Amino acid sequence: CTDALACNFDPAAAVDNGSCTYAADNQDCNGNPLPPEGYWIQAEPVAEHAGIIGDTDLSGHTTYNLMLHTPSPEVFVSAMGGDVDNPFELNSTASPAWFNDAAFGENLGSEINPALFSFLPQVQFDSWFTIGASSESDGYSLSTAIGDINPFSAFNANENILVDDSIGFAIFTTYPGGVDFTNPAFAGDDHAVLLGQITTAGTLSGFIYLQLFPDGTQSSDIRHRFPILNSNPNGEPGCTDFVACNYDASASDEDGSCS
Repeated sequence: CTDALACNFDPAAAVDNGSCTYAADNQDCNGNPLPPEGYWIQAEPVAEHAGIIGDTDLSGHTTYNLMLHTPSPEVFVSAMGGDVDNPFELNSTASPAWFNDAAFGENLGSEINPALFSFLPQVQFDSWFTIGASSESDGYSLSTAIGDINPFSAFNANENILVDDSIGFAIFTTYPGGVDFTNPAFAGDDHAVLLGQITTAGTLSGFIYLQLFPDGTQSSDIRHRFPILNSNPNGEPGCTDFVACNYDASASDEDGSCS
């Protein structure tokens, strides 16, 4: 198959033999529903570690933000989780899978106390989940609903997570009644909502099922199971550093070509 758009494209083939196969409408080559246009989850590296931080050796670890990118600022993330029909998965190639501060860490970013960072600096890189908030915030809270499989059991044991029971689990927040950009569950000017922070020595992968309000109203409700990716699947590669000589204003996906 010589068609680069086909699911079974063979770059080594010189003559097309008619064997090309294609994804069904609104599905990828594995039969999974395509995500709504303009949305994707990125494992975005934010800190690389080399040495001891506080009382923890994080050498070789990278801290990632799990970031939902959105097409507009009005997008509101109502809930995240998974169940038997839309399993939640978080995997790392490392063992242990990630760093969790057993004594002072939290499961939710909305419960992190930044006042601890000055004398317990490792807590700044604790692993947690969230909807928007990376620390305690007045008037904002997250709730959880947990079925037969408690994802935090594996999470706090630093093991890969799979939630695929019939009840499932969810992390959710209260809809504020309208668009309010002071609420961290709205995408805002950067068109992004934080879903978690993971510090790991491995490569991250997985899927997160989300409930979204695309135009900031409950009536616009959509739900989708998104893969965790490293780069924009619809991005235009190029140099995204505006101080570089070859900066490309149309590029959305840094390709390492900046000079």
